Formats: sequence, structure tokens, C-alpha cells
Amino acid sequence: MVRINRIVVLLAVALGMSLPLAAQQLRVDCAKRVYALPGRPFMQKFKVYPLQASVEAKGLPEGLRWNEERRLIEGSVASEGSYAYYVCSQWGDSARCDTISLLVSGSLPQPTPFMGLLTWNIFEKEISDARMRQLADAMADLGLAKAGYRYLCLDDCWAAPDRNADGRLMYDAAKFPEGLNALANYIHKRGLCFGVYSDAGSRTCSGHQPGSLGSEMQDAQSFAEWGFDLLKYDYCNNPGTEREDAVASYSAMGQALGKYAKPGFIYYLCEWGNRQPWLWGAETGGTCWRSTPDTRDCWENPTYKGGLYDNILAMKDLWPYCGVNRFNDADMMMCGLHGSGKSSNAGTDGKGMTFRESQTQMILWCMWSSPLTLCFDITTLYDGRSRCGSGVRNPYYEDDLALITNPELIAIDQDPLGMAAEPVVFDSSQLVLMKDLSDGGFAVSITNLQEGNQEMKLPLSILPAMQPGVRYRCVDLLSGDEDLGVEKSRDTFVADLPSHATLVWRFWKM
Repeated sequence: MVRINRIVVLLAVALGMSLPLAAQQLRVDCAKRVYALPGRPFMQKFKVYPLQASVEAKGLPEGLRWNEERRLIEGSVASEGSYAYYVCSQWGDSARCDTISLLVSGSLPQPTPFMGLLTWNIFEKEISDARMRQLADAMADLGLAKAGYRYLCLDDCWAAPDRNADGRLMYDAAKFPEGLNALANYIHKRGLCFGVYSDAGSRTCSGHQPGSLGSEMQDAQSFAEWGFDLLKYDYCNNPGTEREDAVASYSAMGQALGKYAKPGFIYYLCEWGNRQPWLWGAETGGTCWRSTPDTRDCWENPTYKGGLYDNILAMKDLWPYCGVNRFNDADMMMCGLHGSGKSSNAGTDGKGMTFRESQTQMILWCMWSSPLTLCFDITTLYDGRSRCGSGVRNPYYEDDLALITNPELIAIDQDPLGMAAEPVVFDSSQLVLMKDLSDGGFAVSITNLQEGNQEMKLPLSILPAMQPGVRYRCVDLLSGDEDLGVEKSRDTFVADLPSHATLVWRFWKM
């Protein structure tokens, strides 16, 4: 257990880094299309360049207010409907006003990040009806569904290599002899949702099956008829390389799903962040989008990127674009793999992440409000041995199950405010993240980015969400240790933290 002490802060800590007062281009990073549930807490954050520029929200609907001190919008809107307001900024002779559209609805498809399992990294082409049913059984029997992992997603290589004579996409009858409707019924009866994979190109990323480019309406109709609840939509083998090409392709499928998909259907864009989908994903109908390269089972991956540290670099500045019904996806978690995955081992030594690195990944994904998607053989969580023929043995199954079902961490990910943690400190040795929560409190994590152990210090004075003169209750979400009466101007947390490990706390006002 990591020991945490309190010490008195002797010197004030400056917030952020000062920028030179030379003329700089005025820029506001924020989501232009945002969502809220009626009567529920709402927040929108902005990052303004340069930091000295003034910014203010104008024309806010009733129930929302501008927090000048923290430069964010907060409050709640009671009535459903579409609203518009403006975020106006000024720096020297430059001024701009950005229009923000707000949809308040009680039937948003993804008010909190979805949680589930994707099959690719376990089975690749060897997926089958029997294995899907075994995974569904495990999700229900092991308490994963109860913990929130409700989406079982059929990844690439589920379809026949070619369309039929009518141009329809067909499932592989050898792999799914009873058909997808029967499989959907089985999965739904287990209290789960059923996800499917396709691609915005001529072929999927594996090349094994047709993509949906040019067949969006037909495929969306098939997905609806087969009983799917989610579409993961990739971007391989598309002739368009520019952002506008991706927007057009994703919009075409978004329109098709709008016509055929059931209410609550999740449209999950898998564009890998190359064309900044956080800027336009919501406009295509998506409610979450991949923001990183494919995740790999390692700390850092110079060849393919996607190591845990590479994910940190990709995700750290995307917090202004996250909110209810619009989430940045950091890709599948490597927790539980221990080097046993397939594509996740590309460019690695095959050993997999350490357990502390797995803890760090789970915590950071929750702090970022990323969808939580597993990609390992969860049937090993019964007793360490696979029940669905993957051949994997997992001696760490008890620790893995405890980690991925940790209710305190999942509550941070699933917080109804939908915020992504913003970096308070990021340098070569540490990452400190802070995440606002719907109950008026906040969560804070600190990660040791170095290869060796180091003493980590967290002066509470650097936390923007912490109010001066207010006493807080603080709980370590890994150990359960509690500290009462901590204060912003007085206290510093100190801990000896192992390499690549992370601590995370939740704060409430007393």
C-alpha cells in the first residue's frame, strides 16, 4: 500500500505556464455541439490561446451561468429542446464569437461512455457463434454486466468475404450457423447489448470482408434487422485521405443509421484521431470517436505507437471536446492480457504491461471519460483457464477482475457530468489530472512517468476545482484510505510511487 502523508505548503504554486505577451493568434478550443440531460448538472470547458485572452459566455439559456474564475459554463437546463449561445473572446485587436449548439434531451444514446468487450484482439478471424455465447455468459455470470460492461461487440471478420447477388452484406454462415438474429436474441436475454463492426471503405481493415462505402443505407438496414445496438465504424481502404473525405463518409453512415437504427443506437467512429474527429464527430451523428492509434500492450511503442504513454500524449489535450453524449475514445484497454493478445503485441517484447501499468490504464481511461472496452479472454476470470478455446491461462485473474470491476473507478468514468480530466501538471516525471464530477466534487490522479520509483508531491493549491477556505473529505480510490479536513492552501499529499504507477483520489466538500 502506498503511504500518503500531509505536509504544510510553504510556497504558493503557480497555476499553469505563463506565455510571452507577444502577439499570438486567438484561438478557443471547445466543442461546438454539446448535449445535456434535462434537469441534470451540465458543464462545458474551454481552453483559450493565449492564456491571457479574455473569454465569456453570452446568451446562455436559463439555468446556465458563466463561472468567471474558472472560465467554464455550469448549471442545468430544466426543459428539453435545442438552444444556442456564444463564447466570445478577445486578445489585443483580435476578437471572435463562437456559436455553441446545445441539445437537451432525455433520450440521448450515450449519456455516459459505453462499456463492453471487443472480440478482435482475442480471436481475430476465429470468432464464432459459440465463442460469442461463451463471452456473453461470462459477462453475465462474472458480474461484468452488473459492473457496467453491457456491450458485446462483434469485431472484424464476422461477415462473408463477398456480398450476395443483391449486394447485401452477409454473415459468415460457417461461423454463425444459427444466424445473427438468434445470436442477438441470446445476447439480449443475458441482459447485454450487441455491437457490430464495419468500415467506411471498400474493405475492412483485415481485408477479409466488404466495407460499407457506397452501401451505407443497405448495411444500416441489415444491422437493424439483425438486432444490433452499436456500430463500430473503421476507416481503412477509403480513397479519401483528407478530413472532409472522412466527414462525408461518416456522415453517410450517420444518416443511414438515423433512418434505420433503433432509438439509443450508438454510432462509434473508429478513425484513430488522424483527422481530429473530436472537431466533427458529433456533426456526423457519432457519440464517441477513437482519438488514438491502436493500443498496444506496453508502456511505450516507438514502432506502432499506441503504448500507454503514447495514449497519454494523444489524449492529454482533448478535454475541451468531451462531454455528455460526446466522448473521446482512448481505444481498447490492455488490462487482463498479460502479453496474450494478438495485434496488441505488435512492436512489443510480448511480455505485456505490468499490473501497475494496467492500474494506471484503468484509472486514466476513467479520468478521461473514455469508453471502457475490454479485449481479453474474460472466460479466464473464472479460474485462470479459458473456457472458449483461446488457449490462454491467466494466473492474475483475481486481481484483473477486481481491477476492471472496481466500482469507485467505474463511477468516475460513468459520472453523469461527462467531463474529461484536464492536466494540471505534465512534465517528464509526472502527470496530474483533475476531473470535475456531478456531485460538486472532483477526482485527482497522479502518475509516475519515470522508469524508477520516485517521491511524488501533490500540493492541493494547484487544483483549480478546489475552493479556498473549504474543508474537503478525500478518499484514496485504490486503498480506501480516507483523509478528512484537507484544505487547498495548507496541504500537500506526498507518496513514494513505483514506476508507471498511479494514485487516484476523490474529493467531496465537508
